[in-house]
Amino acid sequence: MSVYYPYYPPYTYNDGIANRTTGPNPDLYQAGYQDGYQAGYQDAQQPGQYVGEETSIRQSYPLVVRGGGALSFSAQPGNQQGDFNILELFFRGGKRPAPSGLAPGEGSWMDRGMRENEPTVIHQWVPAGVTSARWFDDLKDPNKYWTFYVYNTGQGVMRVTHAYPGKPF
Repeated sequence: MSVYYPYYPPYTYNDGIANRTTGPNPDLYQAGYQDGYQAGYQDAQQPGQYVGEETSIRQSYPLVVRGGGALSFSAQPGNQQGDFNILELFFRGGKRPAPSGLAPGEGSWMDRGMRENEPTVIHQWVPAGVTSARWFDDLKDPNKYWTFYVYNTGQGVMRVTHAYPGKPF
């Protein structure tokens, strides 16, 4: 089993730049954060390039998840060719902001609770062969938290742009 351990520092982008770069981490994420797979994975093989969406970069927001409870995890191929994998986290949406407290297995935004229509599934795209992440193990413990910067894909999932252990409060 291969485990993925990168830390994704916060970053910003200028939407007017065609080939976005990430600063000090040129291989930020080799498997991509794009709506269409074709837009990015091949480009990620070139150092210094951001694997981005075809048209625009989506703003991501901090979603805090507490371990334990009814959380579940999975790993699956990202496409038929097996070029990348998708790690999934299924959580229960919290009704109040994360700093107000999360029950085991809950996730919520920093500034408000989850809305009824918001996805409670997180996708993290990883290189082929990777079938686990540090948060798989950490989030089995109800005393541990992870902060995921995500955006809503509009397809029933939140896509991770970067993540780190702990909570920002």
